[in-house]
Amino acid sequence: MIENIPSNDNILQRWWHGNPERFTWVVILASFAMFVVLLFAIPAGINYTLRYFPASQTAEFIPAENSVFFLTPPKAAEQIAITAERKIGEGDVIAATSDAAQGVLSLINDEEPPTEQVVGSVHIYAGTKLAITHLSRPFFERWSSEPYRVALRLDSGQARVFTNSGNARPLAVELSTPHGSVELASGSYQISVEESRTNVTVIDGRARLIHAKEQTITVGAGQRAWMSDNDLLEEVASATQNLITNGDFSPPALSDWTPSKTAEPNVVLGNVYFQEREGRRVAYFLRQDVENQHNEVAISQVIDKRVDIYNSLFLQMDVNILFHNLPGAGFLNTEFPLRVEVNYTDQYGKDLNWGYGFYYRDPEPPGPTEISQELGEQVPQAQWYTYRSPNLIALLDQQGTRPSRINSIRIYASGWNYQSMVSQVYLYAE
Repeated sequence: MIENIPSNDNILQRWWHGNPERFTWVVILASFAMFVVLLFAIPAGINYTLRYFPASQTAEFIPAENSVFFLTPPKAAEQIAITAERKIGEGDVIAATSDAAQGVLSLINDEEPPTEQVVGSVHIYAGTKLAITHLSRPFFERWSSEPYRVALRLDSGQARVFTNSGNARPLAVELSTPHGSVELASGSYQISVEESRTNVTVIDGRARLIHAKEQTITVGAGQRAWMSDNDLLEEVASATQNLITNGDFSPPALSDWTPSKTAEPNVVLGNVYFQEREGRRVAYFLRQDVENQHNEVAISQVIDKRVDIYNSLFLQMDVNILFHNLPGAGFLNTEFPLRVEVNYTDQYGKDLNWGYGFYYRDPEPPGPTEISQELGEQVPQAQWYTYRSPNLIALLDQQGTRPSRINSIRIYASGWNYQSMVSQVYLYAE
């Protein structure tokens, strides 16, 4: 005999007719609970969307003159040669092959088109392979305080990263390597990847290294650290001494650098400004006035350190010549739109100068029509160029004037009208 099994509808009807008040309260409480959930969930969802919803960004890559890079777009089988300025997006891979290659990846703030502001940059060199894995900003920029987010992968080679966004939206950069990842705060960094290890040098700022096996370490300004294939993660003090104070022009730069100006009477002088430009701190030399009037603007720093015990001395600086209307190095072969001088005392007690200049406009008559490579070099216009000197101790020793003490350094712009910038100035003694 088969028993009749009551259906769910019959049970619900009996329960409803048996106690309708209870059922009504259940419905009311369930509705109220749903109302409370929606009351908090909807604003929270809207707030989350306004704050975190991303908008994709692009970057701009500029190779230095005579530098060849290769670009591999996402899912592409063939590489594209890059010899001029180009937009770069997520998934692109840039590789440098030529021995003297230099290029700059500029991270752009385009929140207020048509104007664009460079809020950070990555400089890459020969033998470097860099992948751009993420580029984004908040989609609702007016309602979000989240930073621009940039994720990079450095497979090999060297990169210098600048993350000083100035007054713009903060910039958060994460760089991964075969041995782990590095989170970079506002500052400047040098990172190199070898087969067996990743080296991180913090020039300014703070870096958090996260090893592939989850070990972490935080490295401050003036320190170095490395990650290897093993689970070892060690911090090491720099064996190299930088003789220059505040070579990245951190405020207040005037406490470490002394400006000066030179010109004939009644000649309008130029100026030098310490400011944030293109994701870095710079000394910006500017003069725009009457032509054919010689003037000079300089910044200098007293060093007064002995270098007898060192075997090598290297000057490194980033230069950018935006404009100069006096061709070449002018009539005196020293009127560069940007030039550096190191004053030193040699082993015989004689005070001497070593200097080197930069320009982009070819020399023209009636001035000298050729500039010796010992005096300076031609660089691309309006592009950052990293200069590293030869070993000055060996160079000057060959001339019979080996340095015994470095007295001071002077950086200046000279000529008629000019716009030039210098950044990241270091004088390394080893």
